[in-house]
Amino acid sequence: MIMQEGAPRETHVLIRGEYDKKGQKVSAAVPVALGALPKDAPPNRLGLAKWLIDPAHPLTSRVIVNRYWQLFFGTGLVKTAEDFGSQGEPPSHPEMLDWLAVES
Repeated sequence: MIMQEGAPRETHVLIRGEYDKKGQKVSAAVPVALGALPKDAPPNRLGLAKWLIDPAHPLTSRVIVNRYWQLFFGTGLVKTAEDFGSQGEPPSHPEMLDWLAVES
């Protein structure tokens, strides 16, 4: 377990097929499609954890709504409830999922 954050190291995208060659330099951030960290959140694990459980964060409520939908109706709005990310299936009714996540 990490009790304190150290200085962040330089991180690069590794070029496919040539893992000893460094590509573009990257920094800590969340994917653009998921929004952004709040302005006051530090770009580290604590900032990410607070962002994930923030009531305004869209992903957490979408996952919960999908699991309840699956409990009641047998299949979730996203069929791959165990993989809600980019590798899973897209929602069958994304507008309904968004509305339920915001209004419930």
